[in-house]
Amino acid sequence: MKRARLRSYVALAVTSMAIVAMTAPVLADHGGDPTTVPTDANPALPGQCGIDVALVLDTSNSITVNDPLSPFLNGDPANEGKMKDAAKLFVDALTGTPSTVGVYSFHTVATTEIGLTDVRTAAGRDTVKAAIDGTNFNHNYTGALQFDGSTNWQAAFQAASGQGADVIVFATDGNPTTHNDELDNPLADFRIGVTQPDDLHAGVVASNAAKGEGSRIVGVAIGNDITIANIERITGTTAGSDYLTANFDTFGAQLQQIASELCGGSVTVTKLVDEGDGNFVPTAGWQFNIDAGAAAVVANPADGKTDAAGTVSFTVALLNDTPVSLTEDLQTGYSFVGATCTDQAGADVPTTDIADGVSLTLGLDDIITCEFRNQRQPASIDLVKTVVPTIAQVGEV
Repeated sequence: MKRARLRSYVALAVTSMAIVAMTAPVLADHGGDPTTVPTDANPALPGQCGIDVALVLDTSNSITVNDPLSPFLNGDPANEGKMKDAAKLFVDALTGTPSTVGVYSFHTVATTEIGLTDVRTAAGRDTVKAAIDGTNFNHNYTGALQFDGSTNWQAAFQAASGQGADVIVFATDGNPTTHNDELDNPLADFRIGVTQPDDLHAGVVASNAAKGEGSRIVGVAIGNDITIANIERITGTTAGSDYLTANFDTFGAQLQQIASELCGGSVTVTKLVDEGDGNFVPTAGWQFNIDAGAAAVVANPADGKTDAAGTVSFTVALLNDTPVSLTEDLQTGYSFVGATCTDQAGADVPTTDIADGVSLTLGLDDIITCEFRNQRQPASIDLVKTVVPTIAQVGEV
């Protein structure tokens, strides 16, 4: 249970015995769902790097509020920064890949911090990270009759649904304690702040709807106040795949693990071409090839040509770290300047120059991004001078 308003319950019990008489008992299993609504199967992950991800963050009071009068509010103001830093690490890991990231937050209600945004460029990455920094964790908790920091799983999934996300990463530190039907008149339901079957039921129905749109749900259960059986009801029962567990200090590492699951073993290339003005700009239509030995490769786009943003991504089915060769089909009139590669942490990846490209070692969890630079060769005119001697004859003018 979480976000119980102990003082408000005492006050209401004293002033209104009628309300207390109508109160449903708190369930020992923290809101086990007695209804027959099933948990739908979790859709599979896309088989290639280049995904749309909705990152859903719990911002309810138990994240940051520590109320000595409540046994259920054991948060820490520092947790806000830890959650934001973790979310930004996740965005960094996908930067440069043909992916989009949206950020959604929820407490009693849900908010779209930013819709799905392309993170192939540094500008897109910074835009998403700015939205994360702007996410509000301060819901003006004053104790007693204050319900703005409850936990509404139903609202969270509804906010992230309908966006076309391939994956919804759902991070929460506790069980649901309200749902949409309670929001118009929270005092009419004395149970708000304590997980009840209808709170969980509403969350399961909303998560099933998201799955029905093709979104895989990956849960992250943070801390010890959340019931794993409830996370399994909205995701699936496979630990390490349907859901992960973390605390606030390990949340960033778990999000990076999810990023590796989504795009691990991939190389994404951005083609930059200088047409003669000294500016390297992303360019479409360049053919790239990868040689990974016997390992299967999936290209995005499928033809291996750079798309309108100048990118192409290769996902390699690796069994272990594998040397790969990445080359381009050099177009007439251009010269290859060079290529640089970095990993998901922004560190340089060692490469070896080969004809029209580079070779490197690709690991199972590596998300490598490379930039290939080419220049248009200067135009030239070749002149050939031919002299045909003429010999004058006697009598000619």
